Amino acid sequence: MRSADKNTFDRLITRFLSGEAAVDDRDRLNELLQNPDCKAMFVELQRRWNAAGSSPVGGFDVASAQVRLAVAIEEERRTGSHPDTSRNKLPAATVAPHQDSRR
Repeated sequence: MRSADKNTFDRLITRFLSGEAAVDDRDRLNELLQNPDCKAMFVELQRRWNAAGSSPVGGFDVASAQVRLAVAIEEERRTGSHPDTSRNKLPAATVAPHQDSRR
């Protein structure tokens, strides 16, 4: 498989496995999977993806971030202008380091 084709194949597999593949992506992936080598590679990558499971990053407060965003949007609507980011900076979210529980 050529390098460009390999990159396309990898991108399509990633989109498919992450649930982000559009209909065109799935159609193109299905075409590529007609090749037995591509099919074998896909099956192996899918097995590894599923074995890795889902481990969301901890320490991010989504609800708090949504509230801050809603307040900023409402302020923009109320004043009719974008907030001055140098004075009205939203606090950065604190994200705990990701720990690999498979070790």
